[in-house]
Amino acid sequence: MGYTKSLLKWLEIYRLFDSRGRRRIDIILFRNIIAAFLEALGVAAIVPFIALLNTPDYIRTQPGIAYLYAMSNLGSERQFMVLLSVVLIGFYVFKNGYLALVNHYQFRFVYTEMKLFSERLFSG
Repeated sequence: MGYTKSLLKWLEIYRLFDSRGRRRIDIILFRNIIAAFLEALGVAAIVPFIALLNTPDYIRTQPGIAYLYAMSNLGSERQFMVLLSVVLIGFYVFKNGYLALVNHYQFRFVYTEMKLFSERLFSG
């Protein structure tokens, strides 16, 4: 019952927007889904990375990591861990940059729509 009321309320709000606003809402929703996936991936990457730093033998015992190590053609396990560190840092920089852009787009949308709603409200 609560879910149905929430959905109906969402549809009422959604109808307040014109077609351009609705399209922008859909784009924001899609970008937020990607952002949530990147956040989950970032959280999920930390524990295996710390485990690898704690136990370097995982490079030889875990099949996926052993495959990546063999493909990297690096001379030592230490170099491989440095490479993984750089890749992880690069991923976090990319993810945070993407999240900043998503937030910028959301705020721009909110303030643009707020301006349009107030103009419609006061124009009669």
